[in-house]
Amino acid sequence: MSRFAIVPVLLALLAAPSLASDRASRRTPVVKAVEKVAPAVVNISTTKRVTRKFASVHYDREMDLFFRRFRPRSETLRSLGSGAIIDPDGFVVTNHHVVNAADTITVTVLDADGNEKSYRATEINSDPANDLALIKIEGGPFPHVEIAEVDDLMIGETVIAMGNPIGLGHTVTTGVLSAKGRSLTVSETVRLDDLLQTDASINPGNSGGPLLDINGRLIGVNTAIVRYLRGTPIEGIGFSLAATKVRAVLDQLVDPAEIGDVTLGFVTRRGTGTKAVVVESVDPEGPAGKAGLRVGDRIETLDGEPVRGLFDFRKRILDREAGDTLALVVRRGGRLVPVITKAEKIPPPAAKVVAWERLGAAIALPEESGLKQGLGILGVRRGGPAHRIGVQRGDVLVDLGGRRIESPDDLVEIVEAADSGRPLAIRIWRRNKMFSGKVELD
Repeated sequence: MSRFAIVPVLLALLAAPSLASDRASRRTPVVKAVEKVAPAVVNISTTKRVTRKFASVHYDREMDLFFRRFRPRSETLRSLGSGAIIDPDGFVVTNHHVVNAADTITVTVLDADGNEKSYRATEINSDPANDLALIKIEGGPFPHVEIAEVDDLMIGETVIAMGNPIGLGHTVTTGVLSAKGRSLTVSETVRLDDLLQTDASINPGNSGGPLLDINGRLIGVNTAIVRYLRGTPIEGIGFSLAATKVRAVLDQLVDPAEIGDVTLGFVTRRGTGTKAVVVESVDPEGPAGKAGLRVGDRIETLDGEPVRGLFDFRKRILDREAGDTLALVVRRGGRLVPVITKAEKIPPPAAKVVAWERLGAAIALPEESGLKQGLGILGVRRGGPAHRIGVQRGDVLVDLGGRRIESPDDLVEIVEAADSGRPLAIRIWRRNKMFSGKVELD
């Protein structure tokens, strides 16, 4: 080989370490956070079948006659949003408004090779008041994002927004944390509190996606943007629901007492420390009370596996059925004590059965809600009568069939006396406003 041919080879060898060094120098904390979290950020698409009717034009008889020729037509509405996998079993947090009333929910994730893979998701529960929903995909374990446990955020620190703006999946924007503890009136019925304000770009489709710190922790769920104020265009103002509120809401969304039909005979709460689960109350006549569980016991393991927090404990007992055994180990006074208990079927009151089967709504009895009149709505059955007319969790059923609901027995009487196929007038109280409509019972 001539001495002249050696020169380009040496130059290439010398350049290789330089290129590697350059790439390493560009791997900033933001890049590292994105690489860490990207597999846990998902794109969400939904479909919803709706029927549209042509409105009557009362002041124009000829137009009325013209429009009467058209029958109501159905069409499929599609929407896009974002979310984050928060648990290896495939639980995904997103906004309530992203999946509300959807007939199908599709979640798209990035696999280890950077390829997209789609899953059909089911909704576990939602909280319209805080605009949060919990959905689930099967096929894990999945990569997941850690929800920040400590509110140590600093104004001005770098934050990262990830999501699916206008259908551009897994988009990354950065900015700073502009403020904490903001409140925002989203609509006549929804006011959000505990919001983080940021100038990181948040656009339509980002809803439900994570707001991250540079360590890759989820510090908020992207929820709202401000585009105009009194007709003036606004830039750089986006809002995310803070992780402290997200954690509290998620704990409630997997509470078996709300969405299950079995009882464990005890109630749990968060203890001191990020992973602590403490027994708050015990029914002495229930299975756990008879098995020796006590108030103040700290639950260490469930069926031989460590308990990693309240969400982890509650989601692991969601699918328990009556008669299933729970093998607990609790810490009591410095000792580890085994407790073997069982899940029992909850005998539902007649009003709850009627409300769920005929109205498609889970109701709270007065002793459960503290309401002096009306019945609180704990949830609605997808596709049921209440769901079809827009009834939401947190509403209060005030009137049905033109009659005021003053007790659960009133609901049973009204429904049992209702004519089949004939819609009933309904009135709902929601955030200091009354809403009226008609509902056709199942």
